[in-house]
Amino acid sequence: MDSDGQLTLHRSGIQDQLAGGLLDRLREFKSEIGRLDPSTSTPLGHTYLSTEVTGRQLVPGTRIRLEFYRSPNKNEGEPRVWDAVRAHSGCNQLGTAAAAGELLTDGKLWLQGVGGTQMRCEPALQAQEEWLKTFLTSRPSWHVDGDQLTLTADGTTITLLDKKLAEPDLPLDGTRWNVLTTITNADLRYHRSQADPAWISFDGDRLTGWTGCNELSGTVTRTNTELNFTDVTITNHTCPGETADVEAAILTTLATTATYTIDHNTMVLINPAGVGLDLTAN
Repeated sequence: MDSDGQLTLHRSGIQDQLAGGLLDRLREFKSEIGRLDPSTSTPLGHTYLSTEVTGRQLVPGTRIRLEFYRSPNKNEGEPRVWDAVRAHSGCNQLGTAAAAGELLTDGKLWLQGVGGTQMRCEPALQAQEEWLKTFLTSRPSWHVDGDQLTLTADGTTITLLDKKLAEPDLPLDGTRWNVLTTITNADLRYHRSQADPAWISFDGDRLTGWTGCNELSGTVTRTNTELNFTDVTITNHTCPGETADVEAAILTTLATTATYTIDHNTMVLINPAGVGLDLTAN
């Protein structure tokens, strides 16, 4: 893609058919996003957390989280590009999508409906969730001012701050990362409620930890997204029951290379085989 937005193909040969199809999709994507006014700041690509709500008192200890993002759509006969929003107010994950350029038009949030997970919530959280659905589908006006997003409708105003400022990510180094759940097949999670607490910690190229019954140490090198582990060793005690399961998951995760993502006070480590750990800061 050139600086003026032109798309060109720089390879030729038998792969042209596939590459040409990719270029068609990219051109469609460019066409869709071109419908947005580039001079207007939008929430797309950002996650926000509420700092103030007027006209409604939130359940103590909760806040509203809104994530706006754009993604391609592979379903035939539907818009090729979605603008989407995810919402959370203390219980279920909510969300919906619209064709690119139609979610945030004329200064309003246009949602036809909101779906989500179906966990049973406490009555106060359930009521708050239903209120948020009603608010989001009432076509509230929106305004972005720097890192702040404001939504207003029917006498209610929700003021939100970019999550990077509201809840900055904790550093990888110097934080004790406690094992919360183990992961298999990339997305199957297991909480070992009977296991003894386990944790890992990083300090430059040094890895230390506790598997629940054994001390752990090793070396680590890193990129922005991956950790490469070497010389990982543990002391020689036999772990009982679920503690042994957690130890096995830790050692498999730290066997070679694992990708890592940090979201405020949580971290996910997962290796190429889909084995990993959900961790939370101490």
